[in-house]
Amino acid sequence: MEDELTCPVCLELFADPLLLPCSHSVCKACIQDIINSKLKAKTKAEADQKVVCPSCRKDICINTETINTLPKNLALENIVFRYQEEYSKTLTRSSASPSLDKHDTSGTLSDASLLGEVGDAEFPVEHNQLCELCETSQNRKAAWHCQQCKVSYCHSCLDKFHPRRGSLMRHHIRQPSDIADDDTVPFCSDHVTENTPIYCWDCKLLVCHLCVCESVGKHAGHKILENSTALQKIQQTFSRYKDEVNDLKSHHSEFMNKIEDIQTENQETYQESCRRVECQYQQMLSDLTCVLTLQKQNTLKSLESTNEQTKKLLDGHLQSSRKDCSDLDLLLTKSEITEDITETLSKGAILGETDDDIVQARKQMKALESDLQHSVKENASTTSKIQGAAKSFASGTTSLLCNILDLDDSCCIPVIPHIQSPTAYCRSPTNKSDTPRVQNKYLITWGFSTTTFTAEEISQNSTWSVTIEKNTAGHAGNIGSGYIFGIGISSSILNFKDSVGRNDRSMGVICENGSLYFSNNSKNKDLIMPLGKLPISLSLSIMKLPQEGVVMIYKISSAELGEMLVGRKLITQMQLTTIYPVFTVTQRVKMVFPTFV
Repeated sequence: MEDELTCPVCLELFADPLLLPCSHSVCKACIQDIINSKLKAKTKAEADQKVVCPSCRKDICINTETINTLPKNLALENIVFRYQEEYSKTLTRSSASPSLDKHDTSGTLSDASLLGEVGDAEFPVEHNQLCELCETSQNRKAAWHCQQCKVSYCHSCLDKFHPRRGSLMRHHIRQPSDIADDDTVPFCSDHVTENTPIYCWDCKLLVCHLCVCESVGKHAGHKILENSTALQKIQQTFSRYKDEVNDLKSHHSEFMNKIEDIQTENQETYQESCRRVECQYQQMLSDLTCVLTLQKQNTLKSLESTNEQTKKLLDGHLQSSRKDCSDLDLLLTKSEITEDITETLSKGAILGETDDDIVQARKQMKALESDLQHSVKENASTTSKIQGAAKSFASGTTSLLCNILDLDDSCCIPVIPHIQSPTAYCRSPTNKSDTPRVQNKYLITWGFSTTTFTAEEISQNSTWSVTIEKNTAGHAGNIGSGYIFGIGISSSILNFKDSVGRNDRSMGVICENGSLYFSNNSKNKDLIMPLGKLPISLSLSIMKLPQEGVVMIYKISSAELGEMLVGRKLITQMQLTTIYPVFTVTQRVKMVFPTFV
C-alpha cells in the first residue's frame, strides 16, 4: 500500500496531491518544482511548452498560470491521512512496549519505515542518545532521529513536536546512533527532501536524481559524476593547484630573496658611497687647507722679508743721524767761549777748521734729508704693499686654487716607469750607464722586509699607474699593520732601504697600519682613507707650474667600486729640479704595471 501512497517525484507520502490530465497524481509542491526548474533552465518561450508526467512520461500542457486549475485528488489525500493516523497509533503502542523488537510478528515496528529512511540496520542499534525535547526532569532515551532537524526524539516527543504533517512529513527519520553524521550526504538545495548522491561537474554542485531528469531538472544534459569520482577529481585538481601554488611560492621566495639581496647590496653601496663622499670631502678640505697654508706661509715670509729690509734701511738712516748729532756736539764744545781772554784768543787758530766742519755738517745734513725723503717714498710704497698683503693673498690664493682644481691628467703623457736594479744603484748611484734598464711587469721584494725602486727621471708632465695586489708567493700576511707600500716621487735616487715618504727627499701615497696617507718625511702625514680590500689601483700625475712648484694628482680606484678618491697636492717645500718616480714594496704585496698605455 505504501507504494501507491508515494509521490513518484519526491518518493514521499503524497502531500496536497493534484490529479494530472493523464490520471496520475503528484504533490503540488513537486509539480511546482518541476515547472520552476524549467523556468530557470530555459527561456520563456521554451517554458510555455509541455511538461512530462513523472509516472507515464506523457506530455502535459501546464504552466505556473494553469497549475491552480488542476483538480485536487481528495480521495488520495484522505487515504494518506487515514494511513498516517493508523501509523500514529502504531507508534503509541510501540512506546508502551519499547522492548518489542523490529521483527515482531504483530508488525508494530515494521511499519516504522513509513516515516521515511528509518535506518539500514536490521537490528536495533545500541546507543546512548537521549531525547533532546523531553520536558521531564530526566530525559528519556531517544527512539528516533530526524536527519534534517538533527534532533533526537523519544516516542512521545516525536508525536508532540514532529508530527507527520505538512513539510515535516517529508523529513527522514532513522534510529539514533552514537556515530557522528560527518559522512551524511547533504540534501538537495532545489529538492529539500532529496539526498545528493551525484555531482554535477559543469555546475560544480551536489545534486539529486530529480535535478538530472530529462526536460525537468535544471542539470539535465550536464556532465554527472558519482560523488566518489568527483571527490577524486577535485582532490587531484586541488593537489595540482597546491603544487602550482607551492611552485609559485617558491618562485616568490626566490624573487623576495633576490630583492632582499639587491636591497642589501644597495644599502652597502649607499653606505660605501657615503663613506667615499666623506673621504673625498676630507681629502679636498685637506688639499685646500694645504694650499692655503703654503700660501699663507709664503705671504708671511714675504711680509717678514719686506719688513726686515725697511727696518734695516730706516735703522741705517737713524744711525747716520745719531753720528751727525755726535759730531755737532763736538763742534759745540769747540765753539764755547770762556772768560779767560788768553784761552779765547788761542782758539782763533781753529776758526777756519771749525768753519769747514760746519760746512761739511751742512752738506751731510742735506744728503741725509735727501736720503730720508727717498726712504720715506720707498717706505710709503712698502707700507702700501704690506697693507695690501691680505688682499693680494686672497686674490693670489684664489687664482692658484682655481688653477689647481682645473688641472687634470689630460695634459700629462702616460708612461710606464722603467725601473733600474736597486743593487746597481748601490754599486754606482750616479753612473747610469752601467745600470740595467728594465720595463717591469711587477715589483716584489726578495728577502728584505722592504725594497725601494727608483725609476728613470721624468722631464715633462707625466702620469703612470700601478695596481697593488696581495703577494701570493708565500709571504702574504696581515696588511692592517706596519708599513705596506709607498708610491710617489723623489728629488734624487733613493737607496733600496729608503722607504717612500719617510725621508726628506721623497713624498707620496703610503699605506701604513691599514690606512692610506699622503706622507712627506714621515712628519707630515695626511690621512686619505682606509685601505679596504686589495687589489686597488693608484694613478699619479705630475704637472709643473711656472712659479708655484709641482702639482701631484693621485687617483685611487678598484675594480669593484670604480674610482674612489681624487687628491691634489701642491709641492713647494723642496727644490724639485729633478723628479724620479719611486716605489716601495714589502713582502706582503706586489705592484703590477700595465702592459701598455
